[in-house]
Amino acid sequence: IGVAVAPTSLSFLPVVFHLRLHSSSAVNGAPLPQTLAPHPPARRIGHGIPAGALPRGPGALRDAGPGGAGLPPGLDAPHGPLRRPLRAEPLLYLGTGGGKLLLFSLATPSSPEFLRLLPIGATRPVSAILPLPSVARVLVLADGMLLLADPLLARPVRRLGSLRGVAAVAASPPASSQSSCSLAVAVGKRLLVLDLALREADELEVQTREIAAGVEGISALAWVGEDSVFAGTASGYSLFSSSGGAGQRTDIFTLPESAGAPRIRPLSGGQEVMLLVDNVGVVVDQSGQPVGSSFVFNSRPDCIVEVFPYVVVAAESKVDVYRRRNGVHLQTVPIARRGTGVLTVASDGDGSGGEVVVVATAYKVK
Repeated sequence: IGVAVAPTSLSFLPVVFHLRLHSSSAVNGAPLPQTLAPHPPARRIGHGIPAGALPRGPGALRDAGPGGAGLPPGLDAPHGPLRRPLRAEPLLYLGTGGGKLLLFSLATPSSPEFLRLLPIGATRPVSAILPLPSVARVLVLADGMLLLADPLLARPVRRLGSLRGVAAVAASPPASSQSSCSLAVAVGKRLLVLDLALREADELEVQTREIAAGVEGISALAWVGEDSVFAGTASGYSLFSSSGGAGQRTDIFTLPESAGAPRIRPLSGGQEVMLLVDNVGVVVDQSGQPVGSSFVFNSRPDCIVEVFPYVVVAAESKVDVYRRRNGVHLQTVPIARRGTGVLTVASDGDGSGGEVVVVATAYKVK
């Protein structure tokens, strides 16, 4: 998932938490088998980064999860093509409003290790990061452009195509047996699909096709299952088929003017999706039909991740934990002082059972 944060004049402070076992806890009379608690002590990931490496402005963070990318001994720049991850080590990518990508190892989550920094341009604030392990790339949305980096951030980024003004992007679910993936891209009033295939000598073949035109104001996308592309605009949510050609559109429901910007979050390993309406998360299946219980959050979320069997929500300087099965609120964890900016959150899983949550807070530099 890429997690977007508007660039500001604030600095970046990532904090790592564990979902840990506490069998004696209970909420509303129901047993609470796990709670979200700082791994004592809660650690700043920024420890050990060279001075000046963290520019002002939060951008995005993305946990690649186990196997998301590889880390060779010594972190030497790779010689020749990088076709596949060299080691299944959890990596964390951070993007800043100052146009930099940072790479951390979460091999030991209680002691994250800074690995590398890659500038992509001071005028290119990072708004989304999507690891693409099937084609050995990391996709970055920055300043409306699509950029590609290698998983180790060992080489300069390269532009993907000539698109400008990209408002949102989503990747198809990974297929372990294939060296290809697809991207849904919203640019202007068009919804495109970019099919990527890894060829010999680390060459990337790209084919572009249009699946919708005349769609105004798409600002959120999610690709669920093999074929379903969910899109959110200020007026509501719609569902498109990635393989049905232009015109295959199903409107799910409209949004009231007071609902705020749309947010879409895949759940259950990509089998379901949450559509946010103000502070209510409506869960639907791949066809857009409501399933299960809706989530009523204490406030409108900044970011949402699933760490099965929980949903973790960041908003208003705190993190709230909800039970995935029925939406029951379990715990609140204060993270920062109120008014310190938007929280960004990522997890090490895809809804299938991760246990590490990374939260980025912003604070003023004095």
